[in-house]
Amino acid sequence: MRALMPPRPLEVHEARSIAERQAGRLRNLLDLDGPMVDLDAVASLPRLHVRSQVGLPVSGFSEWSRSRWVIAINGDDHWTRRRFTLAHELKHVLDNPYIEMLYPGRDGAPSGQRAETICDYFAACLLMPRLSVKAAWGQGNQRPDDLAAHFGVSRAAMGLRLHQLGLTSTRRRCGGVGSLAKGRRYERAAAPAVWPSFGLATAQGSLT
Repeated sequence: MRALMPPRPLEVHEARSIAERQAGRLRNLLDLDGPMVDLDAVASLPRLHVRSQVGLPVSGFSEWSRSRWVIAINGDDHWTRRRFTLAHELKHVLDNPYIEMLYPGRDGAPSGQRAETICDYFAACLLMPRLSVKAAWGQGNQRPDDLAAHFGVSRAAMGLRLHQLGLTSTRRRCGGVGSLAKGRRYERAAAPAVWPSFGLATAQGSLT
């Protein structure tokens, strides 16, 4: 998946296109065919350790430690946010070799904000693939709540994805973006509220 990333600064449209291609490549490699992505399969990737941890001041972070990547997910977050956070942090891991050059600050957006936005876009592409969402929409499943449950994401994430795909009008996303930390640690901002803890793969699954 890293081979899809050119080692140079990216325009917004390039970064989004590459993120979507990477998400599609990952789904193919791990045979993630169902509407609700099995994130236990993602967590089983080599040199990657995913853990759920309560009491984190952020929704999640990723860092290089002892020859492997560690992704920590806030166990206090709602299960849908935990899934999105894992996918978001995975994009930080993929981008790390080129992080200094990929997303230079421009047009008033600092480098860290641009990186967070692309990580969110990758997560959306992984959890809510373009063709799958459009297929569900075309079959009459057009209620954001129903679609969110179908793909295992929050209603806010589903609403934004529908707008990205041109299926609905503009919808303001709840919450803000996280911050890009120094060094090899990346953080995603905490959720605006605390929700019951569920697993990452599905509402009934678990990942430790």
